[in-house]
Amino acid sequence: MNLALVFHNHQPVGQLPWAFEDVAQHCYEPFLEVLAAHPHVHVALHFSGPLLDWLCEHRPQTIEQLKQLTARGQVELLGGGFYEPILAIWPQDEQRAQLDLLSRRVEKLFGQTPTGAWLAERVWEPQLANTLRACDLEYTLADSVIFTRSGIAPEAQHGVYQVEGGLKIFPINQELRYSIPWQTPESVVDYLREFHARHGDDSLAVFADDGEKFGAWPGTFEFIYGDGWLEKFFALLEKNAAWLHLTTPQKYAQIHASLSQIELQAGSYAEMQNWSRGNWRNFLDRYPESRDIFDEVNRISALLGKSNLDEARRGAARDHLLRAQCNDAFWHGTFGGLYLRHLRQSLYAQATEAQVVCESDAPFARAAREQNGDCIAETHRLKIGARVAGGHLFLMTSKAARHNLLSTLRRHREEYLPDADIDWHARGALVDHFFGAGATPENFATARFPEDGDFASEDWSIETKATQKPATIKVKRDGFVWANGVHVPLRVEKEIGIGSESDEISVRYEFTNNGNEVLNLWHACEWNVAVTGVALPDRHYHADDHAAKLRLDETAVFESVTNPIVADRWLELWLEWHFQNPVSMWHVPIWTLSQKEGGEIERTHQSSAFVFHHRLLLAPGVSQTWEFKATVIAKRPL
Repeated sequence: MNLALVFHNHQPVGQLPWAFEDVAQHCYEPFLEVLAAHPHVHVALHFSGPLLDWLCEHRPQTIEQLKQLTARGQVELLGGGFYEPILAIWPQDEQRAQLDLLSRRVEKLFGQTPTGAWLAERVWEPQLANTLRACDLEYTLADSVIFTRSGIAPEAQHGVYQVEGGLKIFPINQELRYSIPWQTPESVVDYLREFHARHGDDSLAVFADDGEKFGAWPGTFEFIYGDGWLEKFFALLEKNAAWLHLTTPQKYAQIHASLSQIELQAGSYAEMQNWSRGNWRNFLDRYPESRDIFDEVNRISALLGKSNLDEARRGAARDHLLRAQCNDAFWHGTFGGLYLRHLRQSLYAQATEAQVVCESDAPFARAAREQNGDCIAETHRLKIGARVAGGHLFLMTSKAARHNLLSTLRRHREEYLPDADIDWHARGALVDHFFGAGATPENFATARFPEDGDFASEDWSIETKATQKPATIKVKRDGFVWANGVHVPLRVEKEIGIGSESDEISVRYEFTNNGNEVLNLWHACEWNVAVTGVALPDRHYHADDHAAKLRLDETAVFESVTNPIVADRWLELWLEWHFQNPVSMWHVPIWTLSQKEGGEIERTHQSSAFVFHHRLLLAPGVSQTWEFKATVIAKRPL
C-alpha cells in the first residue's frame, strides 16, 4: 500500500517575533533534522508565505536544509494561498494572485514548481476547482468527512478522486489524523497494516495535518523529540517498506488513475464544521468583528480596482491587501484566532497601508452609505464607520498610524465557557447608555449594569454628507427610557463630523423629551479604545493631569475631566477628548476569556472603555445639546 504524509506549517500575518522563534526552535528545525536522518521517508510539506518570509530572514539555515531535502527528492512542496487566506471567500482575481505568489516563491527558493495546493483550514468549496486549475495546480486535499457527506463511503476512500475541471482531490484519512502523533508508532503501523489488508497494494492512505503538532503544541516537544516519537515512527515506516510504500500526493497521482469523478460539497474538517456551525462563512455572521475586517478589506479592494496607479504602486497596494486576508484573525474555534488582538490589528494595518498607497496626499472629505445601511466617512488622514445597530462607531482608523482605534472585541458566548460574562451590546465608540440607579464601574465591567434606555443595541437611522469641509454622519433614534415607572419617548440625535484639514472629530448630541414626564437622566457615552498593548510603559492614559501616566489594565473613577488622553507612544498615536464642561469618567478595562491550545483559559485585554457620563434634566417637549471633540494625533507621516 501507499502512505502520503503531508505536514502544513503556518504562522500568521502579525505574529509576535518571540512566537516565530519559539516554534522554529521547538518544531520546524527538529522536525527537519529527524526527517533528514531518514532519507527513505518521503513527505509533502507546506509552508505559508508569512512563515517562509520569516525563515528566509531569520533562519536561512532552515531554508538551506529544505533545499537539500527537495533536491534529493525526499520532499514535495505544496502551494496554496501565500498569506493563508480562506481562499473561497475572496474575489477570484485575488484568489489567483494568492496562489500564483506562493507558487512563484517556492519555485524561486527551491527550484520546484508546486502541483498541489494546501487550502487554509482545509476549507473546500466547489468553485475553487477552476481557480486552482487556472493556476496550474493539479490537486488539493480535503477531509474525509466531506467525502462521506458527499456520498463517498469511508471504505471507498483509499485513492484519489477527480472533480469537474480535472482537479484531483485526495481524501485525508481521519483515523490517521487522530492517531498521529497521539498514539504509539506501533499502533499507527498496525492500523496501516489493517488498511492494506482491506484495500490492497495500490491503495493510498493520506495523513495531512498541522506541522505545529510536532513540537509546538503544549507538551508535544517532550514526547515527539525528547522521548523520540518521531524518530521511532520514521524508523518503523522504513522497517515495513516491504509492504508500505512512502509516497507523496504528486507521485501517487502520476502513477495511479482517479477512482472516479465526483461532486464534492463544501466543507472542512469535522472540528471546523462544529465550530462554524456547518460552514466557515458563518464566522462572518457570528462575530461582527470578523465581518468588519472582511468588509474593510473588500472596501479597499474596490478602491484599488478603481484606482489609476502605476504598476509598482498597484503591486505594493495589492500585496498589503493580500496580507490582510490572512485567515487566523477571522475565526475562533477552541483557541486563539479572533481573540488575539494583535492579529486583528495587523490585518487592519495591512488594509490601511493598501489604502494609503492607493490615495494621493491631497486633502479630501467623503462619506458613503454601505449596502447594509452602515456609513463610512473619511478624509485623507482619518476614517470612521457608523453602524445602524446601536448607532455607534465601529471604525476609527488613523491612516498615518495604520491603526484602527476601535479594533476591539465584545465578549461572545462560547460553548466551552457557558458561565463567562458576555456583552449584550457592541464595543465601539459613541455607544449610548442611560444608566439606572446602581450602575457602577464594577457592574459595567461585567455588562450586568442597570440600563434604562434602548439605545445601545437597537437600530438607528443614518444620513451622510460630504463636502470639502467636514464629512458628516448623522444618526438618530426615537427610542424610550424608563422613568417614573413608565417608558417615556426620547429622541437622541448625533452629528459626527471629520474635517479634511485635521484629525478632529466633532460630536454634537441633541436630546429631546417627546413624552409627558420630566426626565432626570443619567447619560453615558462609551468609547472602547484599543491600543497595541497593556501594562506597558509606552501605552497608558491621562485624566486631566497629563503628567500622571495611568494604567490601562486598572479600573478608575474620575469625578471631573475635560481633557483626557489615551497614548500609544509605540505607534506615536494619541486620542484626546475636549469637553467644554466637565464630565465624570470611568476607565474600565475590557477583558475576554478564551481557550488556548492546551485547554487553559486565557484572559486577554481587548480595549479600555472610557465612559463619559453626566446628568440630563429634560421637561416635556424640551431639547438639550451636548458637544465635544475628539482628536486623533498621529506623529508618523502618511
